[in-house]
Amino acid sequence: MARQEKDEWKKAYANAFVEPDPKKQIEICDRARQLIQEQMVNRAAAGDLPDETLEEALREIWKLQERTRKSLNLEGPSDIDPTGKK
Repeated sequence: MARQEKDEWKKAYANAFVEPDPKKQIEICDRARQLIQEQMVNRAAAGDLPDETLEEALREIWKLQERTRKSLNLEGPSDIDPTGKK
C-alpha cells in the first residue's frame, strides 16, 4: 500500500475539523470515516495489530459528525457508535 493512500485518511480527518460549512463538514466526515475504516480493514487483512490511533480517530470523527448533525437538526444515518463504544 502506498504511503499516500495510508495518509489520505489523515488529510480528510484534519479537514473535517476545520471545515466551516456544516453540510460540507458532514460530507468530509463521511469520507474520513470511510477511509479510516478501510485502513483498519487493510491492517487487519495484513495481520497487523489494531491501531489505537485509527480507533481514536474513528471515534472522534463520529462524534464531530453527530454534533454537526444535531446542530443542523438532521437525523443521522446511524444511532450506533461505529466503534461499538459510547
